[in-house]
Amino acid sequence: AVAPFCACVRNTRSAGLLLRLLRTLLRVALASEDAVKTQRILPYLIACLANPLPVVRAEALHLIVDLLASVLFLQPADTRLLPDYVLPAVGRCASDTEPLVRCALGSRLGQLATIARRFLDTAQWVRTLSHADRAGAPPGRSAGAGGGGGGGGHPGGFGGGAAGGGGG
Repeated sequence: AVAPFCACVRNTRSAGLLLRLLRTLLRVALASEDAVKTQRILPYLIACLANPLPVVRAEALHLIVDLLASVLFLQPADTRLLPDYVLPAVGRCASDTEPLVRCALGSRLGQLATIARRFLDTAQWVRTLSHADRAGAPPGRSAGAGGGGGGGGHPGGFGGGAAGGGGG
């Protein structure tokens, strides 16, 4: 369901149409599985950070944060998504020549930091489970040994902490 939207993002030249398309793509993404969000939709939003129009770069930044805030479960392949892929791309916005793009980054920096912390905690939890599985311990026993992150939950999932919350 996302393929036609992604193809249009790549080929749309009108700024107004592209902005509407990106917002629609986010709405479609919010109804999609987390793997689709991180592996199929996020790359198109990241690519928009290199768009020549500042309004598109700024909107892409907002949409990236909204998309990442909606991710509840990480695939094992996505545990390094933020430090290796998203943060370097978003970090380039800090030195963008356009104030609109820098302001967009500044306005979403706090939420991005919260998301990064959730991803980091989950990645650590997934690694802990992976090490325990290789050592032969039952999965339920080893998860409590770490210092935090709440009780049960889905492997790779973000527990009931401060997810998603208000927008502002």
